[in-house]
Amino acid sequence: MPVSFANAVRWLARALPALVAVPMLLAVTLGFFGDFYPALDTIGQGRLHLCVGLLLFAPALLLRRGSSLALVCAVVGGLGLYSTLPFLPLGHGTEASVGTPRYTLLQMNLDIYSTDQDRALSLIARLRPDIVTAEELSASWVRGFEKLAGSYPYRFYCKAPFLRGNGDVAILSRRPFIEVSAVRPGELTVCDGPNAFGAKTVDFNGIPVTIGAQHLRWPWPGRQPSMVQGLKTVLPRLRDPLIVAGDFNSAPWSASVRALAQASGTRIVGGIGPTWIKRGLPPELGRWIGLPIDNMLVSESVDVLKVERPEAVDSDHLPVLLTFTLRFATSKEPDVRSAER
Repeated sequence: MPVSFANAVRWLARALPALVAVPMLLAVTLGFFGDFYPALDTIGQGRLHLCVGLLLFAPALLLRRGSSLALVCAVVGGLGLYSTLPFLPLGHGTEASVGTPRYTLLQMNLDIYSTDQDRALSLIARLRPDIVTAEELSASWVRGFEKLAGSYPYRFYCKAPFLRGNGDVAILSRRPFIEVSAVRPGELTVCDGPNAFGAKTVDFNGIPVTIGAQHLRWPWPGRQPSMVQGLKTVLPRLRDPLIVAGDFNSAPWSASVRALAQASGTRIVGGIGPTWIKRGLPPELGRWIGLPIDNMLVSESVDVLKVERPEAVDSDHLPVLLTFTLRFATSKEPDVRSAER
């Protein structure tokens, strides 16, 4: 007996929740095995969004008498979402002792296609961070940073051989770079162009702190896995205290970010949240439904006090502002920013 069009539509309507939920369930599960194969790590980038989808589909499956599948979706979706909670903006951070110096680092992907530098430069001038890490530089951005030379006399650029130079990274500092050290082991300056990583050691009132700027390419089938592999020989040469900030093009729960944290002896900063949304959509929308691909790594002696996402500039990435202190710091250290005001 031929199946009528109306019957086919009714069957599809009943089966649709399961037809959608099963691939999502499979994707979330496979994403936990990104350490074993790069393609699985790529699938895992969407864990947060997929888990929210599973939790939304679970009631619909239950109404369709798919109680077993609904339960599996609820359990996997809940556990997957739980694994992302440390990286969402839920008030992470610690309290610093009264009088302990506080420092700030502003991370910005400037977007190679940006046509409005003033918004980014104005944000830097208003926030006055101690350090700025930036990615997707162009010759135009280098000239633009000259406007900040009075506030940021120490500037470091590392060129990466990517299309249109959008792998280039920069570090701007209000505090002097340390160029020579006979006491502290480890690299003071790094420019690893093929892996789009640059690092400088900065003098924080007598405490040498290594600051790294990173711009990974997209995950598999992009170049990210080979870049991570290359960085495993570079990052161990850096010493504590260490902060690495940048556009990782990877979620903080991904195998790629975990591998970089392990290689550098750092921990992944939690509480940043989504930062990227496709260009052409309102950048502020990325704050709510974007991907959390702008990340930071900090070593043992760096205490994170607060992380924030300031207002959007002309970029498809939101800036990230890190407020931190150093465990070696004492209340006797002068605050450069306060002294300049």
